[in-house]
Order: sequence, then C-alpha cells, then structure tokens
Amino acid sequence: MKRRKIITISFLVIILFLVITNPGMKSFKDFLDKKMVNQRRVSNYLIFSVYQCDEPYNEWNGSYDYRSKKYIGIVLNFYPYDSEN
Repeated sequence: MKRRKIITISFLVIILFLVITNPGMKSFKDFLDKKMVNQRRVSNYLIFSVYQCDEPYNEWNGSYDYRSKKYIGIVLNFYPYDSEN
C-alpha cells in the first residue's frame, strides 16, 4: 500500500511540473525569429502545447512566400514538429 501511494504522489508531482512549465504564447513569440508571422497556439493539452507560425522561405521582388511550421512547447522549451511524417 505504501509503495502504491509513493508511485501515485510521484506521478502527480510530475504532472504538476509539466502543467506549471507549459510555455505560453508570450514565450513562443519570444522564442521565434522576428520574421515569423501569424503565430498561434493550435492546441493546449495542459502538459504541452502545439504552436504554429508562418515562416518566410522565398523572397522574390521584395515579397515572401510562406510555409507553416509547427512546434511543441513543453517544459518551457520549443521543439520543431513535422506533422506530415
């Protein structure tokens, strides 16, 4: 019984840590290069979030083409996420 209680408390502490360190939109905007546009949170799962922005990748005659990029935000960090694979 004591072992089960320790495992349950440990699990709850880990979940609480992930919830507290789930980065917000301000952190995402600070993380991005200033050229990124249309920053938005796609999903918020409490322990992590999925963010999306449009990145300029081809400049022609002073205008840009944009491609969408996704990031997973967890433990105050952001990791690129390719949803097509």
